[in-house]
Amino acid sequence: MRPVLLSIALLGSGACRPCATACEALPDAPTEVQLGTGERAWEAVPEGGTLVIRSGPQGGYHVFASLVASGFLPGTPTDVTDPCNPVVDFDLTTDDGTVRDVYQEVSRPLRANGAAYELVGDTVTLDLTEDEVAAAVGKAATLSVVVRDPCGHEAQDARAVVLDWAPDDGETARRGP
Repeated sequence: MRPVLLSIALLGSGACRPCATACEALPDAPTEVQLGTGERAWEAVPEGGTLVIRSGPQGGYHVFASLVASGFLPGTPTDVTDPCNPVVDFDLTTDDGTVRDVYQEVSRPLRANGAAYELVGDTVTLDLTEDEVAAAVGKAATLSVVVRDPCGHEAQDARAVVLDWAPDDGETARRGP
């Protein structure tokens, strides 16, 4: 009976967690996350800045969301299934609820960029019809992100934005699709 109790005690203590050693080696630093946009490189989104809705290859619509973070266990950039990857949850909503995203929190590795880590060009898919995209142009919305790692660190950031539309040629225009 003792081996079973010992196994249960070790399991309950977290000694068997796959990330325990990495968490213990993580420097004691504040966790921070800064929300941005950008498809190929992180771009700051100022408070009240423009966030561009784009057409996706399957006929839907999305925005690009990116982040820069520090103080987190970054996970393994070459393995999206690594249980040590942080969990990221982007959210985009308008005050009246007409713009909704279908992004679910997902395990995402962060890539090193100097002293910080980043996630660039994540697509936040929008649950919108073509007419709803046209109506969304010029609306105020909130883009937010929450990042949690398996070590128990969490940070969040949010920005008030104004929605705009980018036609297929990539140029931003104050008009609908």
